[in-house]
Amino acid sequence: MNFKIGDIVTRNSHQNDHEFVIVHIDYVKKIAILKGKALRLNADANLDDLKLSEMRKIDMNPELNLPNYSVNTIFGKVLHIDGDSSFLEKCMRLYKKYNVPAIGYFVEERNMPLAINDLLLKHKPDILVITGHDAMSQSPMSYRFMNSENFLNTVKNARIFQPSKDALPIVVGGCQSDFKSLIEYSNFASSPAGINIAALDPAIVAIMISTTPVNEFVNVLAAVNQTSGKNAGITGVDTRGVARKIY
Repeated sequence: MNFKIGDIVTRNSHQNDHEFVIVHIDYVKKIAILKGKALRLNADANLDDLKLSEMRKIDMNPELNLPNYSVNTIFGKVLHIDGDSSFLEKCMRLYKKYNVPAIGYFVEERNMPLAINDLLLKHKPDILVITGHDAMSQSPMSYRFMNSENFLNTVKNARIFQPSKDALPIVVGGCQSDFKSLIEYSNFASSPAGINIAALDPAIVAIMISTTPVNEFVNVLAAVNQTSGKNAGITGVDTRGVARKIY
């Protein structure tokens, strides 16, 4: 079959379990570079392993169970840095649905460490989300994780700007990211069980932090249980909310 860039495909070797978009094709090696359609996962595959997907409906408008808060409440402002522009747009729509103030930037993962401090200085957010695509590499000649090092360096730079996890909660990671390294500097990270996470998962957690009162801790399990992989896909440490009541 003649595939082209932009085709939505699945992988026969993985029981056609997830949809991907073809972003590059090497016709000499007969390999396609893939980006998850609903997952924050990068992958490659032999062309003969692919099949065109039958379009399936993906829930990009979940109903979240938010914390209890007063009507006169100011939610925390989110700065969301994303390596996928289409996923960023979906996350921004979700923030808008729940009246969470959010500013989003599309930044390729490799450029995030250099971009983060200027964005923090400019916007001074209450919550920072750093996400995009990631994957565990199968090659013994390369770093084990595709983009975890970029995420880690970005979080480290953000912590130079604001060391306190209470003053700046950070949600970070993509599919199969290096959880053990990321959680040291962040409040929530993926992926403790090395599984895939969905496009909206980091935003869901950020919304839960944004809407939790500042005098309470985020209910970690209640937050992550609303994501695609629950606490196997993303989890975190004790984190204070950032919502403030007007008296």
